[in-house]
Amino acid sequence: DLEKAIVIDNGTGMTKAGFSTDDVPRAVFPALIGRPKFTASMQGSESKQVYVGDEAQAKRGVLKLSYPIAHGLVTDWDDMIKI
Repeated sequence: DLEKAIVIDNGTGMTKAGFSTDDVPRAVFPALIGRPKFTASMQGSESKQVYVGDEAQAKRGVLKLSYPIAHGLVTDWDDMIKI
């Protein structure tokens, strides 16, 4: 297992990750970050400061969404680290 390289494709819309020996990625999720629009909108649940990927997509109605990659270039390294 030490001979497998990890492959991560950070795309503008989707992030794909897996091992070099696999035919298809093991994980595919939106390259998306979401932060609560209003702190009151997230009351009653265990709110987070940042939601990533599918979780951000599922809560998009109460989150301000952003994509840290635009036109193939990283535009927000702090958010990219969270992905």
